[in-house]
Amino acid sequence: MRAEARRSHDSAVGPVGAPGRAEEQSPLDAAGATRVLFLGNSYVYVNDLPRTFAALAGALGVAAVVDAYAPGGYSLQQHAASAETRRRIEAAPWDVVVLQEQSQRSAFDEGQVAREVIPPALALDALIHERAPRARTAFYETWARRDGDASNCKQVPRVCTRDGMQRRVTETYADLGERTGGVVVPVGAAWQTTLRSHPEVNLYAADGSHPSPQGTYLAACVFVARLFGRSPIGAPALRVPSKEAEILQRVADETVRAASGSGQLDQGR
Repeated sequence: MRAEARRSHDSAVGPVGAPGRAEEQSPLDAAGATRVLFLGNSYVYVNDLPRTFAALAGALGVAAVVDAYAPGGYSLQQHAASAETRRRIEAAPWDVVVLQEQSQRSAFDEGQVAREVIPPALALDALIHERAPRARTAFYETWARRDGDASNCKQVPRVCTRDGMQRRVTETYADLGERTGGVVVPVGAAWQTTLRSHPEVNLYAADGSHPSPQGTYLAACVFVARLFGRSPIGAPALRVPSKEAEILQRVADETVRAASGSGQLDQGR
């Protein structure tokens, strides 16, 4: 029997449970705002994706209040077993709960994904809708590592390259979206487009895994476009050089337009 690909780690220096509120109010008091909870790991808290997303949404006319629970290296299995994750889900009537799998695990082979990724994702989706039946589950499709996944290359040859790893990640998130009816936020696809067409924009931190500020900005643009149907073109550049921000806004807009299904929230609620 072939050994399973077990090595996974998304860790970076940062808070263990990184809360990222765009406003000082509680999600329970967020009248008129869209409440979004991010559950993931350092791919959420590095550069504070939740707050970046909320700032861009606000600049485009959509009020969002965000919170996050994102311990370094956490997987969906760990979130599904976590009392703190359950507490966060039950803390407010969320409009959207974002689920992010540990970045290597979503690229494992189909059998291991079926055993270790899909069951906790389904369990979390059920818990989300038990608390808030009208909530949308959004799956944060992550990006491949800059040089592929060397630690699992022998067990899963497809992840030896960045393109091969991204294909597996994309397949896994598409499967999760189909199984749950959730929204897939195609951040990984937007990264691939940027890396191919604008290699001058550095999306990776020095470790080749975590996002640079540009990478987080791109992710936030994709989230705004996918969840709210608002083009990020013309949004403020925040911490990113303006010319690079314009590139990333266009890529996010084009990527989401190309994605199938609307998946957008009802702004009339």
